[in-house]
Amino acid sequence: MAAALDAFSGYHAGDAFVIVKPERPYIDELDRPTGPLKIGVARRTWGHLPVEPEVVQAVDDVAKLLEGMGHQLTGIPAPFDFEEFLGLALSEAGTYMLWLENVAKEMGRRLDLDGLEPINLRYYEYGQRELAASPNALATLARQDATIRRIRRQVAAATGAFDVLLTPTQPFVAHPHGVHSLLDAESSAEEWTAQGYKGCHLPIFNVTGQPAVSLPLATSSSGMPIGVQLVAHFGDEATLVRIARDLEEALPWNGRRPPVLATG
Repeated sequence: MAAALDAFSGYHAGDAFVIVKPERPYIDELDRPTGPLKIGVARRTWGHLPVEPEVVQAVDDVAKLLEGMGHQLTGIPAPFDFEEFLGLALSEAGTYMLWLENVAKEMGRRLDLDGLEPINLRYYEYGQRELAASPNALATLARQDATIRRIRRQVAAATGAFDVLLTPTQPFVAHPHGVHSLLDAESSAEEWTAQGYKGCHLPIFNVTGQPAVSLPLATSSSGMPIGVQLVAHFGDEATLVRIARDLEEALPWNGRRPPVLATG
């Protein structure tokens, strides 16, 4: 991760988003001490789905480990309004619809079940309805931008006192293949979005732009990996690199092998 950040950081002409150029290479952070941190711990859902017991246990175990390393841990509630976040996700369907129509036209394809998964077709249809109700695309984009800025301020205000956040990656142990699939022919765009964002510990940081990493620090009773997420302040990838290193050293996973291993 540190080497990748060194390769990707800094500005290149035309970049819309930038990983802040560090004072020193990220790879050098691997040899520096972490120091005591204030860590906010999320043990409960930030969305609709409750966090399963095995996932809560994984977060608790990592929290105890970090406490033993000298960090100060405090529980935190959801730092944003989940319903507002869902509304933002759905409102982007109109913009998505316009992009999809342009791509289909360039490819000579039709927007139907022969060319789209059922859920993506539902999003397209939802976007059509939204644009019909509010045909001013610029006004829609302005509302989306205002919502994004409001959510960013909410998260910053609620978590600013902490150096790092510790959360589940997902609220449940990995589902069997095919569960909550884009091939779902029954769910509406609204239903699929509400389920798709699950506990919402992960996608909210796509909105805020904060650096985050998911580490496979636990294993379920069925042998599936359980991810635990760490989040730092915007532009502070260095702290994330150091604390991720500490946890990888304390709970190494490179020797684990699943019960069934697919090989080429």
